[in-house]
Amino acid sequence: MSGAGPWARQLVAQLLRQGPLGGEWTVYPHPVEQLSAPAAFVAPRTPYRERATHRVERVNLAVVLAITRPSDADSIDGLDLKLDQIREALELDARIEVPAIAELGPAINVGGVEFLTGRLDIIVNTDC
Repeated sequence: MSGAGPWARQLVAQLLRQGPLGGEWTVYPHPVEQLSAPAAFVAPRTPYRERATHRVERVNLAVVLAITRPSDADSIDGLDLKLDQIREALELDARIEVPAIAELGPAINVGGVEFLTGRLDIIVNTDC
């Protein structure tokens, strides 16, 4: 199998920067130890890579959004809306499948700061 995983993560990060997360969001092509909120990162899912056909490899990823812990429901609704916008933007690329419904995830602690997360599972199909 080739280096499809890093390429797929870079592709997704680039699409996010050019589309729904351009401007105010920091987008990372991989999980990081320090986040600058609001942030998005592309994380691997299990199984990370699998062969679909002799020419196509599927890379299983998740887009994770992180915002500082909100004090009101409007911030949570905004996170949910942003996940919907990401879904719509990524579905325009024929290489990307969005098989699952986005979900608001657990709070995570990164560098001593608590973030609320949202997650959207995706599959990137790459030529081998």
